Amino acid sequence: MLKKITKNSRRFIKRLYIRRGHIFWRNIWLTLLLVISLAAWQADQINQGRKEQQAQLTPTQRQHQAFINRLAPVAKGTQRQYGVPASITLAQAILESDWGQSKLATDYNNFFGVKASSGMRKVTLPTKEVQDGQWVTVQAPFRWYTSWQESIWDHGKLLASGTQDNPRRYEAVIQAANYQAAARALVTGGYATDPDYANKLIRVIESYDLDRFDVR
Repeated sequence: MLKKITKNSRRFIKRLYIRRGHIFWRNIWLTLLLVISLAAWQADQINQGRKEQQAQLTPTQRQHQAFINRLAPVAKGTQRQYGVPASITLAQAILESDWGQSKLATDYNNFFGVKASSGMRKVTLPTKEVQDGQWVTVQAPFRWYTSWQESIWDHGKLLASGTQDNPRRYEAVIQAANYQAAARALVTGGYATDPDYANKLIRVIESYDLDRFDVR
């Protein structure tokens, strides 16, 4: 049956474009025009769908999507360089910087709450940490970056290279098979004192489908 259909299709195409040894250029051009028109129509439908979807978003949702779209290319770049899943980088930036609105992010370009070591450019700010099962406010030195892009690249380098006292501190994050395991490895490595930190990251990733940015 399939062979018969294929044979008939070839015969139809031959009759449409070639007859008695002559090429029907008019039919070829008409076919090309039809294909181009269909492709343009399909692209227009896709763009229209995106516009309608965008129009349905609230101002806050549009701001959040813009934030994600701005950081995503750099997050993907750091994944290629250091192996940190882009979804983890984006979720941490969202959580740590409050969508880029925290004072540490807006004034000092630190999107990840990265602490400063001796000799680094830094700023001391209050932050909340869990000590003995209780949330407390402490003063801590944070890295001061020249740009948010530098902050993302330094975050990737930190997770790939670890800390001075333990270069393998976040090794499990890099080796994780999925973002869920990577999020839990961050907590195991001591990135945050919040015991619910991994679950918060996972919820952010799944709420905004951030794993679509992960480089496969």
